[in-house]
Amino acid sequence: MTVPEANPVVEQHTSTILPAAHLHFTDRLVEETVSRLGTLAELLSTPSRSDAGLVRGLRGVDRNRVLVMERKVIRSWIAAGGWSARRVDFPSVEPQTSPLSLPLPDWLVGLDGIAGMSAPTSSGGDQRRVWYSTEPGPWLGVCPWDVENLAAMIAARADQDSVFHAQNLPIIVSSAGPIGPAMHHHLARLLAHPRLDSRLLAAQHAATLAKQGRLHFEQLKERSLALFHHGDLSLARAAHGWAELAALSSLSVVWPSWRATLDASCSAAKKPAGLADLLRTTREHVPVLLRASHAEGMPESLRRLASERGSTKAVVEARALLGALEGGAR
Repeated sequence: MTVPEANPVVEQHTSTILPAAHLHFTDRLVEETVSRLGTLAELLSTPSRSDAGLVRGLRGVDRNRVLVMERKVIRSWIAAGGWSARRVDFPSVEPQTSPLSLPLPDWLVGLDGIAGMSAPTSSGGDQRRVWYSTEPGPWLGVCPWDVENLAAMIAARADQDSVFHAQNLPIIVSSAGPIGPAMHHHLARLLAHPRLDSRLLAAQHAATLAKQGRLHFEQLKERSLALFHHGDLSLARAAHGWAELAALSSLSVVWPSWRATLDASCSAAKKPAGLADLLRTTREHVPVLLRASHAEGMPESLRRLASERGSTKAVVEARALLGALEGGAR
């Protein structure tokens, strides 16, 4: 008996990948520049002409009128403070940014890409991130002052363990924008990255920010603690990342984060995984702690943990740390 061949099932799927708002915006500026070549004495879509490059449909109009419009836009931009800083909130563990209000006339605000660039960023809801929307190069090339929104966009991604986030840090660190809580959140996560090479890169570039005076120790502490309490901070990996940052910069840079997390983990009713590793790494830094007078501020929770009965790894390491501190102080 011959079994008839089954008819093949053919499925067709189509999808549209839209460019990110800021990439669409730059495309429009390039189109304007090309269309004006040879028609105006001065190109308006260049950095030297600032926001006049946003003007569309001006071919053939009076040059004096163009320059008047240009000056009006620039004056209003400067008077209103230009590209203002976004507000960064943490409704949950991840950052959320406020919408950006640009001091531009309506006919410029309506330019393709402006609305997308000005939109707020959050990790919740059904917000769809289009292709390349979180690449630091293209984003900071268009919005060089908006590092915080870039960090919030990265935090909204589902691939936090990707090696590309640490590899992209040189572009972010070299940017002109302010390094605020969203970026410190990004650094705190990368310092405890699952991959060793990513932790080393994060420590290297965090040290660069510290040397520039742009790394805020308290903000790094707050975001490290937030990740720890949310269960997103591996103590063993964080201890390694912090130790590398201390070696490349100084222990004072990372000690607020280190001490606060040590206190929180020693105080926890259920001791978190990796606490023994954190205690052991702390013990290895006792000579530095003593020289910098940080040992005097050791949390009381450490002594309570060391006094507990039993011989768990955490209790044993807590006792060893206290012994090293007391022995070194003599």
